[in-house]
Amino acid sequence: MKLIYFIWGNMKQRCYNKNNKNYKWYGAKGVRVCDSWQTFANFHKWAVNNGYKKGLHLDKDIKGNGKLYSPESCCFVTPKKNIQYNKKINYDIAQEIRNTYMLGCITQWELAKAYKMSQVNVSYIINNKQWV
Repeated sequence: MKLIYFIWGNMKQRCYNKNNKNYKWYGAKGVRVCDSWQTFANFHKWAVNNGYKKGLHLDKDIKGNGKLYSPESCCFVTPKKNIQYNKKINYDIAQEIRNTYMLGCITQWELAKAYKMSQVNVSYIINNKQWV
């Protein structure tokens, strides 16, 4: 329970406390916490029922648009997956192809694996806007 409270508190601090060192990346960019998660009990219930385990990160970008912490837009992921998904290039790829056939975000590694290509080739295609 302590760790879930810590995650909840940090989420709110990033979004609403202008003195928080990460506010510039969250609250200042319009990231908010949904109304139901303003109450810890609601967040705790969601976390327990949605895969919370010690060591996982709360992510709002994979399922959502990165602007709202909510039950619909968040999930728990490993630190490695969180870093991969939050790389700007991976976010851009996901946004570009999301409306075609893939849901959520995808990493360069996952794209390379899906298309049986090297990550170097995937990077080249993306960086030169030759994906289609």
